Amino acid sequence: MRRPRVGCWRRAGHLAAGLLLCWTWTGVIPGRVIDGDTFEAQVSIAPNHIWYPRVRVLGVDTPELDGATKPAALAAKAFTEAWLSRGPVVLVACKEDHFGRLLATVQRDGDNLATLLINAGHGVPR
Repeated sequence: MRRPRVGCWRRAGHLAAGLLLCWTWTGVIPGRVIDGDTFEAQVSIAPNHIWYPRVRVLGVDTPELDGATKPAALAAKAFTEAWLSRGPVVLVACKEDHFGRLLATVQRDGDNLATLLINAGHGVPR
């Protein structure tokens, strides 16, 4: 009988972890903003261990930077840049999307970035 490849077990482990576990990181340092709903971050996961994920803001979809939506996309990106520039945030994440981005709610002092983008007219609920 053939044994399953190690990669199969690894994927199964990631799937199980994604279904069962969610993580909360505090003091996350926002980095470069890619567009209105995606940015890079610096997450301290242990002493002397820093992780640099690309974060997709969960709960909102903002316009794309190409084509006719570019002006609205640039406004959404500027809004996100301004909000993130005010300091560290809290991320709550359970999984990654098919692009490898961390899907997370992004919060600071009781404010949720997705809700703020939607209320400001820069995005739609997703």
